[in-house]
Amino acid sequence: MLHKYLEQYKKLLISKDKKIDYILNDGLSTEEIKKTLCQSGYAPSQEIITLYKWGNGANFDEGITLNEIYLIPGYYLLPLTEAIRQALEFRKPHPFPVPSWEVGWLPILSDDMRASYLVDLSINNEISKVIEFSAEESEWNVFESIELFFRFQIECIEQGVYFDDEDGGWVLDYPKYTILKSKWVSSDKFTNSMSLLQN
Repeated sequence: MLHKYLEQYKKLLISKDKKIDYILNDGLSTEEIKKTLCQSGYAPSQEIITLYKWGNGANFDEGITLNEIYLIPGYYLLPLTEAIRQALEFRKPHPFPVPSWEVGWLPILSDDMRASYLVDLSINNEISKVIEFSAEESEWNVFESIELFFRFQIECIEQGVYFDDEDGGWVLDYPKYTILKSKWVSSDKFTNSMSLLQN
């Protein structure tokens, strides 16, 4: 079912004149995805395979702006090898307090700063929870699957929560976004035991 919602979301992006060739590179084969993840110690879920068969992250060609590659406002899909590189970097010890990064976590969406959406590949080999990670927060929202996460994104576009501002930036109506998100995330937030990253 995930593929159905990914395709629906893609059609909505195209209907909003988003440059889908910038937003999504061609997808990988199942064999490529499994090999790449397993070599780095990950157990690929069916959902993560479906996601990266659909598209292998954003296109970073010279001259393309961040706003042009956002899959959702403020976040772009990481190519699989870059997602793994970032995850391995996050696991390293740091000289300042940061939230602990679990071995099974893989970032899939990044804002290029301190936040990302990550999947937990340590729990289930069919679906993957999506955690709304922020280094500056101690409690993070959780979507129970990648499918639910993209169904939420579809509703955000259909309800006008995501829109282009007068400067051409793709933004969100935060109050509406917060209300809508509360209907899709798990009632149980993920609580990290580490200290918060200080500004």
